Amino acid sequence: MDNKTHSELKIIQNDFMDCLLGKANQFEQRVEAGGSIDVATRINIYTNAFSARFIETIETDHPILGSYLGDELFDKMTSGYISAHPSHFTSLRQYADALPEFLANNSPFSAHPIISELAQFERLLLTSFDAKDNDTLNFSALTELAPEKWPEVQCHFHPSLQIFNCEWNSVETWRALKQDKTPEPARQQKGVSWLLWRNADRLTQFRSIDKTELAMLQGFLHGDDFSQVCETLAETMTEDLVPSKAVEVLKLWFESQLIISI
Repeated sequence: MDNKTHSELKIIQNDFMDCLLGKANQFEQRVEAGGSIDVATRINIYTNAFSARFIETIETDHPILGSYLGDELFDKMTSGYISAHPSHFTSLRQYADALPEFLANNSPFSAHPIISELAQFERLLLTSFDAKDNDTLNFSALTELAPEKWPEVQCHFHPSLQIFNCEWNSVETWRALKQDKTPEPARQQKGVSWLLWRNADRLTQFRSIDKTELAMLQGFLHGDDFSQVCETLAETMTEDLVPSKAVEVLKLWFESQLIISI
């Protein structure tokens, strides 16, 4: 393909994309009518299919959010998001990554923060499910270490591990809708954290975690070693309780197949 042909093709492609996005363009002049289908109808077939694919993607990624909103609000959300966020990705998997932020900052959704949290939770579930595989360790990997090595131990987690911090009863609402139950009304709550991951059977799991476990997770994720994590815990609990509590949490992580190396 010579440079002139390549340049003309690029112009056609850009005009076609502008047409799909509803921007001013010259693409209509490049389309010929055929049979009983006129130019406008031909173009509408493509533009409608283009939007429909994005709507389908959001529906697939966020089925519980869709149940919570209902058809009318879900349609309003998808049309607003598609208009505000033209796709810049080669894969549709990332297309709705900005949906939680969109819901948090655009009415009428922003008036109900639980909606944004529901979207964020579902995206984290997707992230956990799509994470790469990694072998995990048994608790024996830790217990077989010499005692003098424990203070310098650092934990490295399975790629699927995600932490979700929320201010509303969004996970409880998600779970109720998932079970075809009527959720309780939206309720603000003191910051609650949830741990999400994918197990060896490739099933996504989640559970709530207390402040102690959250502090340990954040410490190890930050690169702290076992002694530093214990020092952090000693700031909020009796010092003599720290070692047993820390080991209890570590054992739970190994049993949940969350640790890939130490």
